[in-house]
Amino acid sequence: MAVMKTPISWTDSTWNPTTGCTKVSSGCDNCYAEALVHRWGADFSKVVEHEKRLSQASQLFTPLRVDGRLVPRRVFVNSMSDLMHEQITDAFKHRCLDAMEANPKTIFQLLTKRPMTLRRIVEERYKASGVPAHIWLGVSVEDNRVRGRVDQLRGLKDSVGPFTAFLSVEPLLGSPDRHDYTAIDQVLIGGESGPKARDMDVAWARTSRDLARQAGAAVWFKQFGKWSNNPLYRESNSPLHIERVRHAINRGEKKAEIVERTTKGPKPKPYLAVDGEKGGATLDGQVLHEYPPHFHQLSRDLAGQLL
Repeated sequence: MAVMKTPISWTDSTWNPTTGCTKVSSGCDNCYAEALVHRWGADFSKVVEHEKRLSQASQLFTPLRVDGRLVPRRVFVNSMSDLMHEQITDAFKHRCLDAMEANPKTIFQLLTKRPMTLRRIVEERYKASGVPAHIWLGVSVEDNRVRGRVDQLRGLKDSVGPFTAFLSVEPLLGSPDRHDYTAIDQVLIGGESGPKARDMDVAWARTSRDLARQAGAAVWFKQFGKWSNNPLYRESNSPLHIERVRHAINRGEKKAEIVERTTKGPKPKPYLAVDGEKGGATLDGQVLHEYPPHFHQLSRDLAGQLL
């Protein structure tokens, strides 16, 4: 299916008109998409354009009903690829943008690690008309070494006019203290997850949050990534993981819970497991799930259409 549900908290669905990618920086080292594709026995370095997904997707970009009201569906463009990849033709990039433009009640979160290509394509297409408000443009910026990506995104605003600009500061691999979030509308922050997850110092997450606050950007703290990054978990001296998680929950971790499950097989047995965000997602006592202004505006527009 072209559009899929996702556990990623800052979006509602993923849309993959292309699949496959290649690494460009250290944030790619433990790519979850690559690991998933390899489990399927496929070659992730083979970049494929899926023409059929352009027409299929338009049937599925529908608003969501939350607490009795309509809100726009947020769609993460290419969770299994990068639309700005050099192996994707410019013509196909533009056809993907055509599909996004045809669905103005849906928010498209177009995220890339290739900001120079993004800038070229967007300037070529929108310099005279401006970027449609429902197409959000973002870059991944995992540490200070790639802070230039933020500058490219900000420069794009200078050349084509205002749009919702967002950053994915994930996986956060080092201090972001040299980042400049001026003119950025939303900052997504998170530690790396998975069996090879690298450490994230909570001070780095706090720095990114504080820089976003200073710039007036909405903050979305996704997850610590692994429990050893969570300071509430580290407070506990218990040798048992489940007890350390319990301690974190008791101390204020709001995005995790301990649940009872049962093993499979002829003699099922109950056991305790942890549900929720990987490593928890409560930063200094707060669950930070903030939206940029356009989300609220589009929500009001949808509500008005029901009157």
